[in-house]
Amino acid sequence: MKRLASIAVLLGLVLGVQLFGVEAIGPPKPVPYKAIPDPPDVAERHIVVKAEDRGPVWLLTGFLGADGDICRGLDYEVLARVKPRHLRTETWPFWSPCWGPTGKQAWGDYRDSAETLGRYLDTVLRLRRTGTKWQLILHFKGRYVRWLSFVNTATQKQLAQYGEHIFTLVKYCRDMGLPVDYWEVTNEPAHPYNTEKNLGGYFKQSWQDFLAYWDANYDAVRAANPEAKLVGPSFGGATQGTMVDSMDAFLAHCKKKGQKLDVLSWHINCIRTGPNGAYWDEVDSAWREIDEVRRLVETKYPLLGIKEYHIDEWGYYLPQTGMGAQVAYFYYMDLAGVDRAAKTGPPYVMSGTRISPRTPRAAYWMWVEYAKQEGGTRLVTTTDDRNLVCLASRHDDEKIIRALVGRAKHQAMADPPETAPPWKWGDHPPAKPPVVARVDIEGIPLEGRAEVTILRLPPGTGPLYEDELDALTTTKMMNVKNGSLTIRLGDVAEDNVFSIVIGPKGTRAKEKAEAAKWTTSAPPKGPGKSERKRHEEATAKAEKAAGMGVIRIACGAYLAFVDPKGKGWFADREYEPGGFGHVGGGMVDRGPIKIEGTDNPELYRTELWGMKAYRITLPKGKYRVRLHWAETYGAASGGRTFDVVAEGKTILKDFDATREAGGIKKAVVKEVEVTVTDGVLDLEFPHKEGVTPMINGIEVLRR
Repeated sequence: MKRLASIAVLLGLVLGVQLFGVEAIGPPKPVPYKAIPDPPDVAERHIVVKAEDRGPVWLLTGFLGADGDICRGLDYEVLARVKPRHLRTETWPFWSPCWGPTGKQAWGDYRDSAETLGRYLDTVLRLRRTGTKWQLILHFKGRYVRWLSFVNTATQKQLAQYGEHIFTLVKYCRDMGLPVDYWEVTNEPAHPYNTEKNLGGYFKQSWQDFLAYWDANYDAVRAANPEAKLVGPSFGGATQGTMVDSMDAFLAHCKKKGQKLDVLSWHINCIRTGPNGAYWDEVDSAWREIDEVRRLVETKYPLLGIKEYHIDEWGYYLPQTGMGAQVAYFYYMDLAGVDRAAKTGPPYVMSGTRISPRTPRAAYWMWVEYAKQEGGTRLVTTTDDRNLVCLASRHDDEKIIRALVGRAKHQAMADPPETAPPWKWGDHPPAKPPVVARVDIEGIPLEGRAEVTILRLPPGTGPLYEDELDALTTTKMMNVKNGSLTIRLGDVAEDNVFSIVIGPKGTRAKEKAEAAKWTTSAPPKGPGKSERKRHEEATAKAEKAAGMGVIRIACGAYLAFVDPKGKGWFADREYEPGGFGHVGGGMVDRGPIKIEGTDNPELYRTELWGMKAYRITLPKGKYRVRLHWAETYGAASGGRTFDVVAEGKTILKDFDATREAGGIKKAVVKEVEVTVTDGVLDLEFPHKEGVTPMINGIEVLRR
């Protein structure tokens, strides 16, 4: 099944999709978001699911876990339950460096850990036996940030050694039968492409150095497996134009060298800048950028052989947009005819799908429902509301229609920022009122009585266990006449997502029985309490303490816990008005490492990093704030220095946890007095060049 090329897909020409020898109807001309009227709040919204086929469903599953590493976190049963067609976890465990005996990395340490690769292979091979359909992307990044970065420009000898290593890896996977469909070489080469000093991207050497690195990878992959699908580097950049210029220069190099590419990949994060800084995610700009890239390839580089277009990161700051905007991205990229897409990585992992491998959030279940559309035929959908969109598919063998309806926040789909109110990161403008949506569905492959199941996934960042889904699900019998049916969805709030399934009677029971084969809340091992029970009990203790004026937060923790003194600590979360949480940032769990200088080591084993701020809703008044750190990632000599600002005042200047504690993996606590005047305690962590701030815990005590 191959998607044929088209010179101007998004200008109304047909994109042919060859499916079992039958040419399907391509995507219609996209309607720009701003061309869709913004209906009055009192109006009923209208979505039409048309009978025309748009070709096969392309599935984007992207990053599945907040902890991400399938080698230590995600059980293969959990992954098989989701049945992703594409897997790309945030830590790319299939390419893991080996640490030398000194604990420091050098050129010769760029090897795959045998233990990690072995566990990965075991996971994949077990998954194949479950019948899961996979298209694996082995994403080896080479010079990716500190843990995979050459210190200096590589010599020809080093490049040759590196090429030999890549050749061995690719050949090994081929000989072992590992079903790797795509070999993706690197991520975000530097911008701009025509300067010696790169000003962006993860490849920190010159443009010529990058091209030499690319050639080494290209030659090694092609020599080891001529049939491998090689993916061009994932260009990034929020500003349109810069990324396309760099891609043009890269493709010119490939043409000059006589190289052939199977796939071209890049990032679409759709951040648009206004007078208040980076302001909003313009999701429908995705199809315009895809069209621009497609025309570049088809007018200047048709002989390179590029057959597919992949979006390897999309969405970006979804803490401010949520699940509804994710469906909107699906919608517009689907209109553009892209072949595959993956959600952007940490710290913006699908607006937080998991708290831990067995405690998913609402966004996780949305992706599960979308994954079920695999194997179906995409149907044409239209909408009269710029914030309310629908993806639908027909499954003839099962006589089922599936639809995913999402309503994005207006903040995510804002008009140009010049017309919007002042804004800064973390602000949440007032929500628009709920609406009623009418969904007219045509082309249902059955007649008469049909079972209609609607799962309503609410916004929020807390756990949503599988056994809680029944309370969010309604099932009723409805009449299908001439293949058509109308469904009304009431109280559709911003960031809501609805999964609709129309099929024969018993469809839901059959799917529940199938789902029961896999579980995301497996019974605990041994006599101890389940993870869920521990989390709930610890949260209750933390809530009781908060009611008495003491708030304890374990930064970077997916689950709440009780410390050795019996005190409950909240799990971390994204900030929402009226609560607490981080603004930006990634969460990491270091595992059972030893921490000195504390009787509460668990607090320092999780970490929030790269955050812009932390906000806690509090009554006005004076507070004592304790901030907890233990450096568990940086060098023993220190060097991670950053400022901490509380309520607009710098309380720590050039703070270095290693220096303050006297070494790594040693706890240090700083205590300050603050006065909250606006109902929210604001802790800010200004970013400095080359430095990522972090924190392990926050305590707030009312004076």
